[in-house]
Amino acid sequence: MKKNVLKKNVLKKNIARLLSIMLLTSVLLSSFSVLAANDLKLQMFFAPGILNSQTGELNVDVTLKNYRTVIPDSLGKICSVTFTFDYSLSGFSVKKDENGSPLILLDDKTLIRSKSNVSVKETIPGRISVTFLDETLSDGLIEGDGVLCRFTLVSKSPLAFWNSVDFYPIRFVPGSLAVIMFDNEDGVNRFHDVEGIDNSIGAYNYYPTLVAPSVGKTVSFTVGEASVTVNGEKTGTDAAPFVLGETLMVPVRFLAENLNMEVFWDGETQSVAAFSQYKSLSLSVPTGSVYVNSAYYYFSPGPTQVGDRVYVPVGIMNRLYPDSTVTVAENVVTIVIP
Repeated sequence: MKKNVLKKNVLKKNIARLLSIMLLTSVLLSSFSVLAANDLKLQMFFAPGILNSQTGELNVDVTLKNYRTVIPDSLGKICSVTFTFDYSLSGFSVKKDENGSPLILLDDKTLIRSKSNVSVKETIPGRISVTFLDETLSDGLIEGDGVLCRFTLVSKSPLAFWNSVDFYPIRFVPGSLAVIMFDNEDGVNRFHDVEGIDNSIGAYNYYPTLVAPSVGKTVSFTVGEASVTVNGEKTGTDAAPFVLGETLMVPVRFLAENLNMEVFWDGETQSVAAFSQYKSLSLSVPTGSVYVNSAYYYFSPGPTQVGDRVYVPVGIMNRLYPDSTVTVAENVVTIVIP
């Protein structure tokens, strides 16, 4: 009995240490194994319900999918999950409990069942950080798909929102998703293949399909030429693709915008974010990090800034849209996205 108690205490310390590394050091997070482009991953996604037109309240499920398919029995069960997400401050506030923390909703059907196993904080306005940890390593372990937990967002203008066609983003913070497995024989291990899928929320929401809409475009760049050709129509730009080492680098804004993505540049952090339905791309020039659907991918060379433009290796398309095809002939790269 004493040996088992001692073993579990050691494992708890290992979990705490692993959590600290994952939560405090994004560089270390990025050093874990590279995700394969076409491998099915453990997914976390948002499934919002219907807005209450009287109170303005909107319950949002944080849901886990692909557990049975992706996680082998040899890894055991989930003992810890961490994630951070942003919600739109322009449209919502978050409902809070008596202690002033974001209210987390649990019941006998959610995968997280005990509030004692979860820590929830609004680290900055509009950003919520969640850490689940079953310290017993037995009673609250997660095994299977389902709703992890729920939050309640409150519309700042319920009547206007209900009668509008506006949708507001709710997004995972890149690099914030982490899952730790526990097995009685092997102890604790981090599970790598996890992606977070963003969503948009409105007064009336359909259950997410997680299938990104088709793009249906052919995009071409020519090395040294400041232009982009989309479905045969050529448009001038202010950024010419170039070859770095043996890698073809293309301007990320002109690539992403022609994939129907909304692009944001943060000059303070020198980072780029691009979003479309169920697709997200996040790049950091100083760290070289690339996140697709909040999952880390390694590229060498990574994102590179030249003048006022950020360039990425064209191979990023195989991660962003696995069904796309990329061909290079006579200094022209052609990207076909179904």
